[in-house]
Amino acid sequence: PDRDDLAPDLPEDVDGFEDDDGRPDMDNDGDGISDERDGCPNEPEDFDGDRDLDGCPDNEA
Repeated sequence: PDRDDLAPDLPEDVDGFEDDDGRPDMDNDGDGISDERDGCPNEPEDFDGDRDLDGCPDNEA
């Protein structure tokens, strides 16, 4: 930890998303589905009634 570490007791989850803030990001895209269960952790789910728990936005036809 250093003076810029926002979570000195938790290790950063180096995953290419806000890695310089010094804290783990459990839901990169903020869709409410944790990254460990999210098929698309950097793209928010669109909750349109089609495969809403996979964490990925669905292609509109």
